[in-house]
Amino acid sequence: MTPMAQLHRVRLNLELQFRQTTPEWWRDGRVARAIVDRLKRADLWLDFRAFGLEGARLKRVLEPDDVVKSSVTWKPAGYVLHADALGKRGSRLLLTVRQPSLRLTLIVEGDAVETRRHTLIDQKVAFTTGLHEDLAERAWLGPSLGVFVPDLEYRRVRPPPYNPPWSFGSLVDFVDPEFHVHHPRGDPEGMQKLLAAELPPGVSRDQRGGRGGLIVFRWVDDLRDPGRVADRLSVAEQWKVRVLAPAFDSDYNAHGDRREIAGALQPHASLTFYDAPNQYGYKLLVATDEGWVDEAVLGEASAWARARRLPDGTPLAGVALVTPTRSGALRIRDRAMAAGIDKVLYAADDGAWWDPAPPGLWVDAPTS
Repeated sequence: MTPMAQLHRVRLNLELQFRQTTPEWWRDGRVARAIVDRLKRADLWLDFRAFGLEGARLKRVLEPDDVVKSSVTWKPAGYVLHADALGKRGSRLLLTVRQPSLRLTLIVEGDAVETRRHTLIDQKVAFTTGLHEDLAERAWLGPSLGVFVPDLEYRRVRPPPYNPPWSFGSLVDFVDPEFHVHHPRGDPEGMQKLLAAELPPGVSRDQRGGRGGLIVFRWVDDLRDPGRVADRLSVAEQWKVRVLAPAFDSDYNAHGDRREIAGALQPHASLTFYDAPNQYGYKLLVATDEGWVDEAVLGEASAWARARRLPDGTPLAGVALVTPTRSGALRIRDRAMAAGIDKVLYAADDGAWWDPAPPGLWVDAPTS
């Protein structure tokens, strides 16, 4: 998929945490009214035609006010406002209603992105800041806030960061200071770090509405150049890792190697283990740090991988080799993959298997 094709979907994640856990906050229709009005003012009412419970038959929407009128009968559940009357394709707004919160996901995709590459970021910022302004006395925004392009590949920090409530991979970040000061899921220390740190060139950090207003980190101006968007996503992630010093994804170790999540492994006469549901094979291989390898085993595994089946006819979607050491796996990886092997893993002291060269676009984690 080309970078331009990867930029066909743009997602806005917001979450409202209501200051008082008043039962059924949706009953007066004020929140739905604010959402609909701000969608229209930001020109993000994307010809929505149907509304209803997720997974159920949607009802036709004749006017935006139809959604406001229906909100007084909401219940804790998931709802969808869809541009497609059948609810299958196109732009949509997902609303997850809970007693203390409302999660809002606005997905713009397809032609609606193509015709707004110059303006869509501006529109999503305008919608979010306007909604915050309308509801600030009633709700905080947090923790999950940002604009994302979920299908666009970019150079990620390795190992990947994981640091709730902060997001990675976002084109725009929104920070509600009141949420981080008052809500138990807030992170006031992290917020102060993000506000105090020097920004990389080309990013803006603005506070809307004065003290206590929503803070907007904007990493890209528009969506015209997917290559630049990908570069800016990488810059943003590296900066956040440097500033926040986050924890990392537990599926990766300190080297950035990814844990192999194997299926239901069974011993096999030809392989060491076979994962029947995934038709995948694992073969232990002696390979030294100096580059010596058991040629007979490598040759056999390569032949099976290319044939897509084992000598007894068992289907084989792929083969991974498992070596005793990390350096040994790295020494033979290129040769093995050129011979048809899917990946070369190594076995750690605790018995876990790790991939020292996981697929993806990567940049080393910043050290300071």
